[in-house]
Amino acid sequence: MLTRLVETKQRRRAKLLSALKNAVVIVTGASSGIGAATAREFARHGAHVILAARRVEELAIQVQTISGEGYNALAIPTDIADATQVTQLVEQTFEQSGHVDVLVNNAGIGRIRPFFKESEEYINQVIDVNLRGAMLMTHAVLPGMLERQRGAIISVASVAGHVQGIASTNARTRACGQDNH
Repeated sequence: MLTRLVETKQRRRAKLLSALKNAVVIVTGASSGIGAATAREFARHGAHVILAARRVEELAIQVQTISGEGYNALAIPTDIADATQVTQLVEQTFEQSGHVDVLVNNAGIGRIRPFFKESEEYINQVIDVNLRGAMLMTHAVLPGMLERQRGAIISVASVAGHVQGIASTNARTRACGQDNH
């Protein structure tokens, strides 16, 4: 039984390595956290990874880590809320690699505090990064994927909307100015 499980895992890994070998992957929000881990995993499976985020120093550290392990990574500092920077990211990726196989929309911002205390400016920033940024990225890479008839777009979302005590309790109790923490 254990041998069969190991063989199944080995087959899956071989299939994944085959599918991702030399794939061109853009990961947004790749300077830390889930984005950085995602970029490392794609690289470890043979993909050419383009890391995009606003924090230049952190991006450089991630690229150094990936490259130091012998994998292919390139940092392109990008604010995905800025349409011009999104266009430049995709154009630079095409110049380097000729196409995009996978887009990982991971960039996002958020904080846990009563919604009614947030400024309109912050609300607009959240919408610009979390929604508009993902839409701009998808809009920029999708034509090439459709033309090549291949590609994948992965959009990462926060679990805060599903975690009792964070979103549901906070939204319900903090909306009234109560705090149960």
